[in-house]
Amino acid sequence: LEGIDYARRSENLEEMLELWVVLGRAYMDGQKWDDAEFAFKRALSIKGAKGHKYIIAYACAGRLYTILKRWDSAIFHLQKALSIAEKHNYIELLVRSLQYLGDYYKEKNELDSALLYYQRLLVIAKKYNLKKQEYITLFRLADCWLGKDEEKFQMAIMEMFKVQKSIASEGDMKILT
Repeated sequence: LEGIDYARRSENLEEMLELWVVLGRAYMDGQKWDDAEFAFKRALSIKGAKGHKYIIAYACAGRLYTILKRWDSAIFHLQKALSIAEKHNYIELLVRSLQYLGDYYKEKNELDSALLYYQRLLVIAKKYNLKKQEYITLFRLADCWLGKDEEKFQMAIMEMFKVQKSIASEGDMKILT
């Protein structure tokens, strides 16, 4: 909290926002949901930081609310994150927002909606050669298609194998980071 206090005194809004987000994510890792929510609310209450700095705060808050099954809050924050990511064309944050939105719908067992976000994410991962993200997204797609569409499930598994092989040939055996 010392870093947050320093950022506040120096009026560095971006640093203060980022530090609250890091703290919120740490609380999420420790399953301290109330503390995480407080940290994300503090991050989002900071006014005057650059627009793209809010994307992670909205996305993480949306993820938190998805875990807590607070659906209205989750979708609000996730859609806000996606909107800002699209506006500023931040690919890494667009990817995260799409993944969290897909996860939101998957958690609600609204697989058709989840598939839309995962498929859009897959297109972006391929376009920008984000192999690890492509693998993770194919896994999520396969999980949605399991028991729903055997042919698409098998195609996703085959694509996962190809991506994994490509990553391995590049010398990076670590798929999930």
